[in-house]
Amino acid sequence: MARPMVVSWEAFPRAVLFAIMLLFLAVVAYVSMGTGGWVTYNADMLPNESGWMLSTYSKDPNLQTIREGVLDYLKPVAAHHYTYRNVGDLSNAAGTILEARVRVVQGGMSPGYAEVPPFYYGAYLAISDGSKHAGLSVGDGYVQLGRQLFKLDTLGGFHTYRLELKGNLASAYVDGKLVAASIPVDSGDKRIEWGVSSSSNTGYAESLWDYVKYKIGI
Repeated sequence: MARPMVVSWEAFPRAVLFAIMLLFLAVVAYVSMGTGGWVTYNADMLPNESGWMLSTYSKDPNLQTIREGVLDYLKPVAAHHYTYRNVGDLSNAAGTILEARVRVVQGGMSPGYAEVPPFYYGAYLAISDGSKHAGLSVGDGYVQLGRQLFKLDTLGGFHTYRLELKGNLASAYVDGKLVAASIPVDSGDKRIEWGVSSSSNTGYAESLWDYVKYKIGI
């Protein structure tokens, strides 16, 4: 009877073992991204404890707290407060999706455009893919993408907001419904950004975040 073959790890060249290790790490990294390549923040810890960075204006740890599995995101008067992640793989040709489940508590004042009246917003989602930039603002009763406004009861409860950017088109969805589309502006940055304020937002603002996720490819 033939003896079973016993293979020792020592018999493998180091290069083969190294390749196996790299493959294993790649599989682990892909699984950690979640279903369909999504990179997800679930508000189980503070954003800066899970690979996200805080803006230079918002280093105060009291501006972000986890409460009952939800991120309570605050912005003081006359200050910026947002979270971002630089993502080198973002591609305008492939497209990017950024989605969050959010409830606005109170919005800070935004001056608006000439044809769009000023209003208050308390949540902000933005994509910059190295070629174009698009930002979705969620205010007190409004959702704004570019120069388009969509009326919505944002204070009454949580809604799922989705921003898509591909080519020369940015699209906004609320609870799965397309509500606005616009032409994005040029940008050389590659980053995902979310929070309660952009550079034009003033006044106190607050929003509650259940999750934030993004993926490359539409």
